[in-house]
Amino acid sequence: MKEESVDAEEPAEIVAARMADALAYLSRVAHDAGLESISSDLLSIRRKLKQAAKSVSATEKKSARRNIRA
Repeated sequence: MKEESVDAEEPAEIVAARMADALAYLSRVAHDAGLESISSDLLSIRRKLKQAAKSVSATEKKSARRNIRA
């Protein structure tokens, strides 16, 4: 399996979205293995990551608009 390095310059929203995708996969694996409570926990964390990605994106857009006006 090829390791994919994380670029330190990647926006936080991209990193959070990738982490959310990974958690979706892990949740399916846990569900298939009969680990329902773990699957639910992972989905809960995934929702938090997706919300964080949206929040970071909105904050970055506001900041960009401020910089344009300045």
